[in-house]
Amino acid sequence: MQAAARAGKAERLRAPSGRKARLDVHGREKPAARGWIHAAFSPAAVAACIVAICLAPTKGLKAACSVYLASTCMLFINSACYHIGNWGRRLTGILRRIDHANIFLLIAGTYTPFSFALPFIGRVIVISVMWGTVAIALLINVVWISAPRWLYTATYIVIGVSGAAVMPFLWMSAEAGYVVVILAACGGLLYVAGGIVYGAKRPDPWPKAFGFHEVFHTLTVLGYTLEIAAVFLVICKMR
Repeated sequence: MQAAARAGKAERLRAPSGRKARLDVHGREKPAARGWIHAAFSPAAVAACIVAICLAPTKGLKAACSVYLASTCMLFINSACYHIGNWGRRLTGILRRIDHANIFLLIAGTYTPFSFALPFIGRVIVISVMWGTVAIALLINVVWISAPRWLYTATYIVIGVSGAAVMPFLWMSAEAGYVVVILAACGGLLYVAGGIVYGAKRPDPWPKAFGFHEVFHTLTVLGYTLEIAAVFLVICKMR
């Protein structure tokens, strides 16, 4: 029934070129830029992670950067496919669940290479806490896919700021330092700002072309850029 309704609405919203309009999971027409921000950024993000793996001086750090690469690919490539495509209900549901999981995976994936700037015990604690928290978030946001938007946003923000407890230790670390902390903190704030925009659905500058979701995606890209710059600094200091 829902699929038929979406198909009927897509037919009514057929674009002048003759192509069906792209509809979101709620049956609303997607803004023209939906998905293209992450699609355009994906090659640069993946290439940067591959360079990080090559530059990492130890096997452990290479493995951590590989985790970062995997979470990067999951987030940006899946997001592009999910938001650009006009898929059937089943595939849309699968891509949507993965999309909801990926921002949490990316945050934990980011802290995995950061943890190598800490002593072994600190590294184990950071990895355990971050990935444990993400596991809980996945249960809330993937198993309960219809969870209220405010719960998804709250979980996203809690995980985004939970890394604040690590910052003093990174500040004092010879393999990190204050520049790494400033970059990571600013990146985290951009992630949080994106979560707030997603939850509030504001600002929504040009709903037909570039809406609140595109603002969210833009903030994600900017936050990621600062975070990976911090990762590169850690790698350079460990070489």
